[in-house]
Order: sequence, then structure tokens, then C-alpha cells
Amino acid sequence: MKKNIIFVAFAAASALLLVSSCAKEQLSENINTGDSKAFTASIEQQVSVKNTLTSEFKVNWESTDEVNINGALYSATPKSDATKADLTYKSGTTPVSPYKAIFPASLYVTDHFEFPATQAYAAGKFNAPMYAASSTESLSFKNICGVLCLSLKGTDKVKSITVTANEAVCGSFTMDDDGETVVLSGTGKTVTLDCGEGVQLSATDSTNFYISLPPATYTAGMEIVATNTEGKTFKKTTTKSAVIARNKIYTFNWTATFEEPEYVEIGGVKWATKNLGAEKVTDYGDYFAWGA
Repeated sequence: MKKNIIFVAFAAASALLLVSSCAKEQLSENINTGDSKAFTASIEQQVSVKNTLTSEFKVNWESTDEVNINGALYSATPKSDATKADLTYKSGTTPVSPYKAIFPASLYVTDHFEFPATQAYAAGKFNAPMYAASSTESLSFKNICGVLCLSLKGTDKVKSITVTANEAVCGSFTMDDDGETVVLSGTGKTVTLDCGEGVQLSATDSTNFYISLPPATYTAGMEIVATNTEGKTFKKTTTKSAVIARNKIYTFNWTATFEEPEYVEIGGVKWATKNLGAEKVTDYGDYFAWGA
């Protein structure tokens, strides 16, 4: 009887260990949500682009960079050659081939790609949008936008810069199979570079402001308006057709003189003489959502 009790106890213990082992194995399988998928990334390099922007152009991966692959989020770890990086899984459903990757990861919105209406200023660099398509875990990213480099001198502090065109410059987009052609379905015609609390200009040294634009022929040119922290503006308008090509930099060197918009004063209140964004009194000007 004693032997039987020991045997039964041993069998019960074995069963518990087996169940526990199976449970742990099942749990291990459940938490394996993609981190075993290893990707490597490289960045397209073009001599003309590097020479144009020299050390300010972001051609290297940084440890803070994040990439979206088929909806899953990955973080970059630069290699010794920082034009290459290992991508480490962070969250999302495990991607399966074929892979479509976008940088920065913020361009992936729910189930599509989207150029934002507002870009953030960063001193000496910017996150140039890049795309990679591959059937393997080796991703070769290509620059998908053209870039305006506004090189400004002056004495004011720049709060924001807007670029407005007749054609769309932001919103939803897809990529062609070649990984180089942007198909823009968005309709936003103004993109804003947000300079936070303001960027102080120098009267002697230029400060560069970078704005990424989708490749296109802007048939009626574009309007560029810089606004300082006092609400005064510096405006440049082109009416000729302008071509913005992928992976190209277009630099404009200006000394910015900011002026207060024309107004009339009635009862101590300053009223603009025309609608915001209008060139003359009879124009409608720009359209804004309530509170914008």
C-alpha cells in the first residue's frame, strides 16, 4: 500500500510537471510575436545629395530611428558603418514577405502611408522620408521626396514656415513597385515647418530650414511664407512651373526681412485689408477649419 501511494504520488507529480512544461511551452509560443524576425537596413547614397547638404544631411541611421514594416514597428541600431543598421522588433503583427517599409515610422497611419501637413524643425538635420520594398529581410531604403532648403539670414526668430502650391503636398500616398514613384491621393496644398518656440536667425551666418515635398511638377509655382514670433511675415512667391524631383535638394539663399501685414485701424482694432493668403482685396484667400 505504501509503495502504491508513493507510485501514485510520483505519477501525479509527473503529470503536474508535464502540464506545467506544456503550459510554459505554450506561453513561450504565445509571447513570440515577431522579435525573432531580424532585418537589416541600408540607406541610398548619392554623391550629389551628400555634397549639397554636407554634414547636415541625415544619411546615417541613429539609435532613435524607428521604421514601420508591414504595419509592425522596428527600432534601428546603427552598425559601425552608420549607413547600415539592424532593425529590432518593438510591436505589431509579425511581418511576412513581401515587405514594405517606411521611414520615419510615423508616416504609417493605421493601414496606409501619409505625408503630414506639419513637419518638425530639427537643428542641422531632418528625417527625409524613405521607402524600401523587398522579398527578403535585407531592406534598401530610397529617398522618396525632394527637399527645399531655405537658407535664411536675418535678425528675427522664425516661428514657422509654410509652403503652398496649387498641387497637393501632403496627405495619403502609395508607392509604385519601383520603390521610387510616389502616387499621392491626398489633397492638402499647404505644408508647415513647425519651429517650436522659434529659431533665431543670424545676420552673418545662414540657418537652414528643410521641408520635404512629394516629387511633382508644380505648374503655378509655390508661395513660401516665414512667420516670426511676433506674427510678422517674410514672403516669397514664384509663378513659374517648378519641378521637385526625388532625392534632390533645392536651396534658396535669402536675407529675411519680416513685415507686419497691411492693415487699417478702426476703433483701436487692427483689421487686415484683405483675407489671409489673398494677393488682392477681391481674392478669397486661404480656407481654415474652425479653431485652426
